[in-house]
This record gives sequence, C-alpha cells and structure tokens, in this order.
Amino acid sequence: MASFSSTRDDKLLTPYSIMFTLSPQQGFALLMMLMLLLMGALLLAPLTPARLQAEREQLTATSLARAKEALIAYAVSYGDKHPNKVPGYLPCPETATPATPADEGSAESSCAAKNISVIGKFPWKTLGLGPLRDGYGECLWYAVSGSHKNNPPTEMMNWDTTGWLSILSPDGAGFIVGDSPDNRAAAVIFAPGAVTGSQNRSAVANAAVCGGNYNPGNYLEASGAANNAVVSAVANALSVFISAGFDNGVNDRYLAITPQEIFAAIEKRSDFSATIGSFTGKVGNCIAAYGSRNAGGSGDKRLPWPAPIALADYLANASYDDDIDRLSGRLPYRVNNSKTRTANGMTGTNLVIGVNCPGPWSALDDEWYKNWKDHLFYALGGAFGPGAATPSICPSCLSANGIGSYAAIVLFAGKKLAGQKRISLADKAAISNYLEDRNSANDPNAGGNSDYRNSPATAGLNDLLYCIDSGLSVAPCP
Repeated sequence: MASFSSTRDDKLLTPYSIMFTLSPQQGFALLMMLMLLLMGALLLAPLTPARLQAEREQLTATSLARAKEALIAYAVSYGDKHPNKVPGYLPCPETATPATPADEGSAESSCAAKNISVIGKFPWKTLGLGPLRDGYGECLWYAVSGSHKNNPPTEMMNWDTTGWLSILSPDGAGFIVGDSPDNRAAAVIFAPGAVTGSQNRSAVANAAVCGGNYNPGNYLEASGAANNAVVSAVANALSVFISAGFDNGVNDRYLAITPQEIFAAIEKRSDFSATIGSFTGKVGNCIAAYGSRNAGGSGDKRLPWPAPIALADYLANASYDDDIDRLSGRLPYRVNNSKTRTANGMTGTNLVIGVNCPGPWSALDDEWYKNWKDHLFYALGGAFGPGAATPSICPSCLSANGIGSYAAIVLFAGKKLAGQKRISLADKAAISNYLEDRNSANDPNAGGNSDYRNSPATAGLNDLLYCIDSGLSVAPCP
C-alpha cells in the first residue's frame, strides 16, 4: 500500500491523500466541505435546454404516476366509502369553475348522461392529494370513460366491463391503447405541457391553486381526426386521443388506466374472493328457498327452470327469465313459468332474486347481483325441474366431481381465461366463454344428471360451484 507523508515533497497531493494526513475529525470536515463544493458546482452548472427538458419530463412522469395510483385506489375502495356499491368506479373530473375557492380540485358529483365519457381537470382534492403538476407547472387533466364513472353509473360494473377511450400513435397510424375492445382505457390522465398555438390559459375565479380555466382546448391538442380535448357526446362511443411526437403539434403527455389494471388491484384485496363466494352462496339460497314454497308441500322441492344462455339484453335483470323445460343455462331472475307449473307461494312477485330470498339478503346483495348477474349460471337436476312427473326424487340428479346427488348447482364464472371473449352478443351467447371443462360441455344437461367439475382455480378452469342438495341445503361443491 502506498504511504503518505505529512510533509510536502515533489509528489502532487490529491484531496484524498491530504485526508490521510489529517486527524479523523479534520478528514471528515474536509470531506463535507468537498461535498458542499461539489453540490454548489452542480447547482451553478449551466441549465442546458436538454437538462431542463429532462427534469420537466421526470416531474411530469412522477405526477402522472401518482395520479394513476390514486385513481386505482379510489376504484378499489369505492364500495367501502359508498354504501351498497360495488368496487371499480372512478370519480368524475372537475369540469366547471368552482363555486368557491374551497371547491377547487373537487370532482363533480355527477357528470354528463349515463355511459357518456367526460374530460376535465384531475380531481386532486377528492382523491386526498395536493395539486399534481407537470414539468411546466400545469395541473393535470383527466378523461374518464362513461363505462367507469361513478355518477351516473353504467348498468353493469365488473371485470368484463370495457372502457371507451383509446390513444393513437403520434402518426395516427395505429393504436397505442385500445387496438381492441379488450384493452381500451377506463381513464386517461393528461399532463398538458406548455401553451401551444392560440391556447388561452387566462384565469377564472375561485381557481387560485391551479390557475387557468376549464376549457380543455386551452390545454390539450389535436392532430388529424384525434383530439385530446374532446370526448364523444354519444353513450358507449369510442373517444380517440393521440400521443405527442413526429411534430404533430401535440405536446401532451398521458398515462392510461385499463379496466384490467383496476380489477387486478381489486383482486388483491384480502376480502374479494370471500365476497364472491359469499355472494354465490346467497344466490344459491335464493334458488333453494323457491323449493320450500311449492303448493305440493314439504315433499315437493322442485326448483325453477334456468334462463337461456343467449339473451337479447344482458344488462337488464328482467331479461333473465326462466325458460320452460330448460335444465341448464343462466341463473333466472324472473320465474313466472316455473311459478305457474309448481303453484309456488312466493311473495307477490315472479322474482326469485331479491324480495323472495331468505335472509340475510341486503341492498348490497342486490347491487352485486345487478352488476355480476351475467357471471351466474345454473344447472338443474331432472328430478327437481318444475315439469318432473315424480318431483324431488333422485336418481335424476346432478353430481360434482363424481360425488353426490344434487338438486341443482349454481356456478359463478371466474375471470375470463385465455381464448375467452365476452364483448359482443355473440360472445356472450357462448357458454364456453364463461365456463370451462365439463361445466361448459354439459350444457344443455339434457338428462338432468350431469357431473360438474369443481377445483381450485387453474389456467384452464376457474369456475366457482355451490351445490343444492335434495334437502335444499346449500354449500360449496366438493
């Protein structure tokens, strides 16, 4: 190892060699002084255009990421903070001049009509944040798909609900986000950047924090047929934005949120799987309760017929109407045909879901049914159909994994797997786009004695099954 002398010789002493000649206290003090000098030099270094731009881009990226995180957290916890609501919804933007200074940064309580997308300023106060700014000091903007805004809400919110926002590449030749319905965005957050063209960002009243005004065209740009400042005024219509670049006159930066990202976060909740299981079991109890009210008395435990797989409208509860002599299909909501055949004594309505469900069935259960009903399927044992000649007597019964003699089985279709599509009416009419293995192949369960498959979720099977036994007890299938 080289030795260092405390006396000056003909060798050049570096700052580090000098430190070795000093006491520990003197060396530390010198090191701190050198660090301060270095920091000062960096601060005094020329702020080149490239360095300034890099810092602006970094600040913009950080703000966009924080905004995205906050919006997803809002969707995940929506049901916790809004009684009798399911998770998945996003807030409205702030679209108009605040009524008071204290209202700045707050989401509108309601925005546009049902299923119409909306654009406005990012609602930082509603999300419990301070104002998030881009590298030019501008507060963020935000577009929310009509399918995911919280008010007025869409008819059905679940992990198959598609967004209606897309983003083109800078040249407008292809989509970066939304090249198919499955990967459209539920929301897009914009950083507007510096003023371009004739944009006028003069201030309005009661917006002192972010400043400026509420005209999207004064912040966001257009290129070709795509316009970042405009969303479609038509319900369930695609809105097309464009990315900056290729000298297209757009300097907006963005970050998209897809429905898949929202539900990936929801699925991580420790209570989500349990909630789905509890809900499916409650629906099974609704079906079983029907069998205790038939005119034939305690020996007549016939259950309602299923609804068809293919429906004209999957959003309306009333579309899920029982179908005479069907032994597998969707879980029915209305059972007027079955009620006539069994002279069922259900209370004043033909609805098997809701008022005629045994307790506890709550307003929250109604909301889960409204939003997840297209995931519910139902198979009926031949001996327990309304048209059975000798009702409620096996062996014309169902089994699960080769076990049991069940009156019926309620199936909840898990998240769509590889190859499954649930977008169009034709997609939804195919049971194989919801159920897998024997659970799909058994349809139409013509003999009423099919064997269904229940197992832990895998890449090829993720259906959840609840079995109704011959005594009308409901439990997870074996």
